[in-house]
Amino acid sequence: MLGAATLVLAILFGVALLGYQLIVEYWGVDPNSEQAINDASFPLQLVILIIAAPFEAGLAYMGWRKVNQLPTTLGQLFGPWAIATPLIVIAISSSMLANLGLSLFLLPGLYLMAVLSFANLYYLFRRGSPLKAMWESALVVHQNLLLIMVFHVVMGSLIVVSAVPFGLGLILTIPMYFYGKGLLFNQLFPNYKPNGSDTPAAEASPSQDKSSSFEA
Repeated sequence: MLGAATLVLAILFGVALLGYQLIVEYWGVDPNSEQAINDASFPLQLVILIIAAPFEAGLAYMGWRKVNQLPTTLGQLFGPWAIATPLIVIAISSSMLANLGLSLFLLPGLYLMAVLSFANLYYLFRRGSPLKAMWESALVVHQNLLLIMVFHVVMGSLIVVSAVPFGLGLILTIPMYFYGKGLLFNQLFPNYKPNGSDTPAAEASPSQDKSSSFEA
């Protein structure tokens, strides 16, 4: 998990740095104008969100496997790239809904961020459509909203603090976050606890359609 989190952070940092240079050098944006940088950085934020979506799902899956004492490999980080498109749809849709909620009022935005936070991991097990995964996951998370909100407030605070010393603390807090998501996923969706195997229950169940399993 530490190696996977470090690799993802390095990739995203590299993309952000390269994107910033392109914005300043090739788009002619004044680097001293914070407003100009913010206005021009929307495409870069979208690119980072797209690249991060499959990696986030991979880290969440690895965290779930760690919680259930299943072997993890670095290759599992890249497994979700095989189904990157629906995961990107989930990430963009969740981000748009959360930002809309935040622009209207703080609480709706925080609520949407919380109830949609498990949609990508839920999709890995169930497949189907991204919107269906978001809806079904949100219904379950809504019933445990207080627990999920507390988890995200605590972990969000730790992540912000850990990012202060040149972001080095993120190497520890990012794996902690995804391990915590694995613990909560077990509680929210107990049907996906493994039964003595090294694969998710959704993969092992003979009644489950083959297209709905996830194999990293």
